[in-house]
Amino acid sequence: MAARRCWHGTAGGEVLTLATRSTIDELAAVGLDPLPSRLVCPPRVKGSPVHFECRLYQIVRLPGHQPSSEHHVVIGKVVAVHIDDD
Repeated sequence: MAARRCWHGTAGGEVLTLATRSTIDELAAVGLDPLPSRLVCPPRVKGSPVHFECRLYQIVRLPGHQPSSEHHVVIGKVVAVHIDDD
């Protein structure tokens, strides 16, 4: 599949990144339908009553139980909220 061009805001200005699509459609694999997001690249889940669109703020690395492993806490800034009032 073709790469999707996405603009991401950073402290130094706007940066263009290419989000390449995997050969596996993760939403389809679990029976969910995508819905285009308005401000970010990843799709929302169609049928969900609430959607949060977020941009990456920070990734915090945490140590794992073994020296060779680590964990990540991903913190995002909410840039859009969609609520189905029905």
